[in-house]
Amino acid sequence: MKIESIFQGVLTDDEIFKISSDVKSYGDVKLSQLGVDSIGLMSVVFNLEDHLQTEIDFEELRIEDFETINKIGLFIDGYDKGEK
Repeated sequence: MKIESIFQGVLTDDEIFKISSDVKSYGDVKLSQLGVDSIGLMSVVFNLEDHLQTEIDFEELRIEDFETINKIGLFIDGYDKGEK
């Protein structure tokens, strides 16, 4: 997963660098604790659509899938396997 592309425009470059450098420590931190609000979360979803080169069905979107970096990674893995 490319942290940089998913959080571009949502977090500062410094924050993205810090998270990218230590994903293990940040994996279970809630995005809200990183300062991501509801608008930022929508930007993350749009960035994910670009990353996955598909549209995410907002009708079936589960906010729980986007609470942490690790959960976003699991969402991407599920998408790659056709589970989403």
